[in-house]
Amino acid sequence: MTEQEITAQKEIEFYATATAAWFDTKLERDKSLLTLSAGGIGLLITLLSTIGIHSVEILILYAAALFSFICSLVAVLWIFKRNAVHLENINRGQEGSDLVLDLLDNAAIFCFFLAVVLSSIMGISSAFYSFQTQESLMANGDKSRHMANDSFSGIKNMLPAQPETLTKSFNNAASMKPAVPPPASTQTQTSQPAASKPAAQPTTTGNK
Repeated sequence: MTEQEITAQKEIEFYATATAAWFDTKLERDKSLLTLSAGGIGLLITLLSTIGIHSVEILILYAAALFSFICSLVAVLWIFKRNAVHLENINRGQEGSDLVLDLLDNAAIFCFFLAVVLSSIMGISSAFYSFQTQESLMANGDKSRHMANDSFSGIKNMLPAQPETLTKSFNNAASMKPAVPPPASTQTQTSQPAASKPAAQPTTTGNK
């Protein structure tokens, strides 16, 4: 085998390898879009069942993102079918690019990136809404806790009024003590008048 034949064989092998790599790259891109679009649809359905829809804006973003993922998925599936038709046309001698494949490629990539952006916005909005809801719940919890603390501050005012005799009944207890009678000698002296002294008898003089 001459050197020219060896060079030509190498060029043929290189061309075949490059062509196979080109087809594999194209197919891998479409397969990746197909897998990611299906995963995005599943993620949106999971978010809908767990977080839910809290506003009209979230609903619009959710519907737009879901529709974009579905469009990307459909476009990729259509590309797979159109590739076979395009290869058949090449084998028949119809060379040239396929406008339908070009449109489908651009549509699949655009719809996928649009769905990613919308999903990101929706996730940020849902996280912000959850944060606000948690803050409001914490604020309401603190308010109710303060109200519970203040509700018992005047509990003594609700008790029945107690009579003052319970708090002042022994204040003048000495006034209830029975009077002590005075001694007997003092009592007799005070009860009977003093005896009169005997009258002085006249002095008599005897007869001397």
